[in-house]
Amino acid sequence: MDIEAGGFLRSPGYGSDHVFETGSERDENHGELKEKLAEWVENGAFELDVQWVDLRGEAAVTVLSSRLQGSVCLDALATVAVGGCHLGDEGTLVLLKALRSARCASLSVVDLFFNQITAAGAASIATVFDAWHRGCPSYLGLAWNDIGDDGAKALLPLLLHPSLTALSLANCLVTQRGALMLADHLAGNATLRSIRLDGNDDIAKSTLETIKSRLVKAEGEDEEDAEKGSEEAAGDDLLPPESPTAGFS
Repeated sequence: MDIEAGGFLRSPGYGSDHVFETGSERDENHGELKEKLAEWVENGAFELDVQWVDLRGEAAVTVLSSRLQGSVCLDALATVAVGGCHLGDEGTLVLLKALRSARCASLSVVDLFFNQITAAGAASIATVFDAWHRGCPSYLGLAWNDIGDDGAKALLPLLLHPSLTALSLANCLVTQRGALMLADHLAGNATLRSIRLDGNDDIAKSTLETIKSRLVKAEGEDEEDAEKGSEEAAGDDLLPPESPTAGFS
């Protein structure tokens, strides 16, 4: 299999030349993909980064998910970045269920930007998180998906999830109606510190201010520190290159 720039798993103890492409020949090389994943996972992979790799249909997401579910050595995995992979609602659900089953003790970031996730997919995500306790990520990135107001409504339980501290809904077609639902639900917030809503242009400033006032500020953190910390929590570096960098927190 040719090695190309693209998706890779990185693991401690390996040099930068240990890169496994999951793109151009993936459908013809699932056997080799399984072997490589087994090698990476069993050696303590800490970052799964396959951004912009096409994982539609019979693509590698099935193999990735199967390997995650079958592993007992994923305590080091901290970041899963699968933005721009054409996962859709079904692929997203398969991958999240696999991550939940894997019980990754160190998992902190799951970024699913630009994956054609709809309101139905958002409802599935909320269902997965409802039963996700040990190894649940603290940051969930859903930017540049077709979430809309119905999807925002489906995601309301996530706002009060005990593990989630940062959520990105930037450029997700959320309007004033969806933002009002978010604001109302955040009245009972005790954990969420950051929510990205930039790129959703139909939200009133007063509603944004209400949402901001209901986010949790860390103890001893002043306004400037809170703004800086929330930008870091939002995972700007995991958003697609053309996305705006300005966040709302």
